[in-house]
Amino acid sequence: MTLSGAFGEIRANHLHSGIDLRTNQEEGYPVHAIANGFVSRIRVQAYGFGYALYIDHPNGYTSVYGHLKQYNDKITSWLHQKQYELEQFDVDLFPKPGELPVNKNDIVALTGSSGMSGGPHLHFEIRNTLSEYPINPLLFGYHLADTIPPHIKSLRIIPLKGRGRVNGKAIPLDLPVLKTNNNTYRVSALHPIELSGEIVFGIDYEDFQNGNEIPTGVYSIGYFMDNLCYSSFKLETFSFSQNKAANSILDYAEIMKSGHRYVRSLVEPWNPLKIYDVVQDNGIFSFTDNQSHEIRIEAKDIQGNTSILTIPVKSKVVDRKSVV
Repeated sequence: MTLSGAFGEIRANHLHSGIDLRTNQEEGYPVHAIANGFVSRIRVQAYGFGYALYIDHPNGYTSVYGHLKQYNDKITSWLHQKQYELEQFDVDLFPKPGELPVNKNDIVALTGSSGMSGGPHLHFEIRNTLSEYPINPLLFGYHLADTIPPHIKSLRIIPLKGRGRVNGKAIPLDLPVLKTNNNTYRVSALHPIELSGEIVFGIDYEDFQNGNEIPTGVYSIGYFMDNLCYSSFKLETFSFSQNKAANSILDYAEIMKSGHRYVRSLVEPWNPLKIYDVVQDNGIFSFTDNQSHEIRIEAKDIQGNTSILTIPVKSKVVDRKSVV
């Protein structure tokens, strides 16, 4: 099993609510129900998930299958009857409990590329049935062949406007990073970076699985100074109603300018996402003591493979009035 999209990937205006399973650039693979239950929703549209199927299970979870080519004969017959009655193709239907029962391993559909799909694949989700919160499917024991730590591509150090400086300047500093072994990185700068006032860090990264050339997102990122964590998130679940806050995780202006997707330590005060397990000072680092410090950034995939970037820095006290 290999992925073309990971759970919680930060996309335009939203977090990715499932995993995208590769299907060898082909359509027509059988889709099996993951457990006993009943079809609770059939959504057919030209956009979005295209042909999508929702199955409620008695343990309180709902499985979701998107971008399908077609449903099995029983579901298709039920669907066509409703479409004819409504005289429309695009439908959002909710069969009654038990009306379309399924058993574990039943073939319920075939994979496809319907809706807003970049190519043949299966979009797969597991949701809490009551809250409708999506949950990372890889927390349920599905196995990925993955021994590759995330790849950290570059570092951005951002002084807050009017409140910080990097090497004496009030503009962000972008630095390439160098890989020192399989999972450790360092910055390319020869000397400790001089920081003053309030600073935010960000990394641009990607993750790969064994035998898969398509990069995906990571599971967790943590930002530390001298072993104190300032912010850390794990992509395990979230609310659809909070989705647009995904833009605030990134340095959005820099995406528009250069395409670099820097995931920041900053947690905006209005950000409602419940993905953070640690938030210290909103993820803002303060440098006011004229001492040397070590910044550490850890990027981890769900298999536990971890990459660590260490950055030696020198704190420098400056006149507050001069920080503009």
